[in-house]
Amino acid sequence: MEQAYFKNIKREIIPYLNDAKQEVVVAMAWFTSDDLFQALIDCLGRNVSVELVLLDNASNFMYYAPDFNEFIKAGGILHIAKPEYRFMHHKFCVIDKKVVVTGSYNWTYYAETRNIENILISDQKEIIDLYIKEFRGLTSRFDIVSSCPRIEWEDICAYDHIDFDDLNFEIEEIAKARDLPQRKILRTNTSVTIEERPINPVSRYNIGVKVNNNKSNTGFLPIIPEGAKLPFTSELKTLYTYKENRNNVRCVILCDKKDSKGLIAQRPLTDIIADRNDNELTIQIQFTLVQSGDLVAEIRCIETGKVLTVRTTNMELVKYED
Repeated sequence: MEQAYFKNIKREIIPYLNDAKQEVVVAMAWFTSDDLFQALIDCLGRNVSVELVLLDNASNFMYYAPDFNEFIKAGGILHIAKPEYRFMHHKFCVIDKKVVVTGSYNWTYYAETRNIENILISDQKEIIDLYIKEFRGLTSRFDIVSSCPRIEWEDICAYDHIDFDDLNFEIEEIAKARDLPQRKILRTNTSVTIEERPINPVSRYNIGVKVNNNKSNTGFLPIIPEGAKLPFTSELKTLYTYKENRNNVRCVILCDKKDSKGLIAQRPLTDIIADRNDNELTIQIQFTLVQSGDLVAEIRCIETGKVLTVRTTNMELVKYED
């Protein structure tokens, strides 16, 4: 059996952990997922041996991450992979020496919600044996620890090998999942400061499309209102395009900045209205905006049934309110 997965990866891994009977070994660069952490704790509760090699990285030990001291207290064996040797970048686990799960997927919120990832699950003995051999090579290099750090926000700057953009994205995803205060680490040349952010994201502007009210006048049709709580999906808006101006019809997405209209994106509608001679075509538009600044616009021609999807990311479209 060999099976590849590209979506809902956490959901595919957990049943294998839940079915473990004797032994689970894990080598993981980054690990912040509460669900996968709890699955390992549950294994220990069933007297399944669990051994983990974890990268020595601030993301794994900050206060928003699982407390791996609890893993140790529950009977787990923890090795911390110091990057001074070589950067331990593995993402695999072997269950009962019968199944290996491997791929690009770190056991993090970031990997689950933002990245394009993959895993391969295999029960091929030759492959499993190679992963067990590699795991034992790791455990021979990195000592077992009896405790691990819990890093205060202000001490994160002491850690090397930190990608602050990635760390901030991870903090954002954990905070959303757990309904915790949003925090962002701001690094200067001399210091690290912590910025507290309110947890209520809303649309910063009216967001809509440019429309021709008649053959000469141009207007703006709001679709997402300013202050809309995110995530927000608009109602369907209906517009019409007429035969005489159809050759150059475009969807122009704008945000209303009061003193001006800011261009977000524009796309021609040729692909969804081509080859129609109707005097009038009906166009329906729906927008979705989420906290990460991802805006998705779906534009559908009713007569052709074709859909144009426009995707863009712009954090300027989002603000936070108390």
